[in-house]
Amino acid sequence: GGEMRVGEYTYTLVQCHFHVGSEHTVGGDQKEMVVHCVHTKDGEAGRYGVLGVLYTLGSHRNTFLHRIEHDLPPKPDSHRRLAAGAGTSTFKGPLDFDEIYNGIVLGEYWAYDGSFTTPPCTEAVDWY
Repeated sequence: GGEMRVGEYTYTLVQCHFHVGSEHTVGGDQKEMVVHCVHTKDGEAGRYGVLGVLYTLGSHRNTFLHRIEHDLPPKPDSHRRLAAGAGTSTFKGPLDFDEIYNGIVLGEYWAYDGSFTTPPCTEAVDWY
């Protein structure tokens, strides 16, 4: 779960975090939540790759989220997970981040160059 490969590029996982209320939209539709897995780009100092997985509410249980849902903050202070005062999960692990991919068609994704979504919004990110 610590490496991401996209085409000829490889990335090493640094951390994953959640935003309640996705920061990206698809066709103008904002999803309820997104996980961002931030990676350093191997061989290119100062470059990153971020895997974003969008979540919608539904009746199907997500095995990855089910492992942590009871340890999530009861009421977030902000839609921005990294904002000052945002709640923090009490989950202590272990967690298999390979479970994030359950139910995802890995060959179908958007890819574009962009920036981080939090200040200083560094423009050195390959988004997937």
